[in-house]
Amino acid sequence: MQEEEKLRIIMQQRRMLENTILQKQDNKTALKMNLLYPTWQVGVKYTKDCKVQYNNKLYKVLQEHTSQENWKPDIAVTLYQVIDEEHEGTIEDPIPAAVNMIYYKDKYYIENDIIYKCIRDSEIALQYTPSQLLNIYFEEVKEYE
Repeated sequence: MQEEEKLRIIMQQRRMLENTILQKQDNKTALKMNLLYPTWQVGVKYTKDCKVQYNNKLYKVLQEHTSQENWKPDIAVTLYQVIDEEHEGTIEDPIPAAVNMIYYKDKYYIENDIIYKCIRDSEIALQYTPSQLLNIYFEEVKEYE
């Protein structure tokens, strides 16, 4: 085996090892290392619970699948869930709202500088933001200062 081939195999195995270690991290740790996670791409086979970056957010894969152009993490709610563990969900530290999130009762979310309080658990990832779910899942609290 030639040196170039050995080096290629070593680099490939190193990436596999790094990816295995990364994918075992809890959400809070993963967010601290989010730039190390692979960027979402079309045509990749993703396994359940693996994590990928897309549009500056970290997502958890909800079910195994091969990605497609029209199954992007920010719109395919049955395939991906945005990870946000760095905010407490209090009125002082609301969670940035995004499509494809599971919302939790009595947690606070922020969207376009407006704070919303969740009034019931969504139980599943929703493809809507708090402003679209007023009086169903959310009540407006105040403008963010």
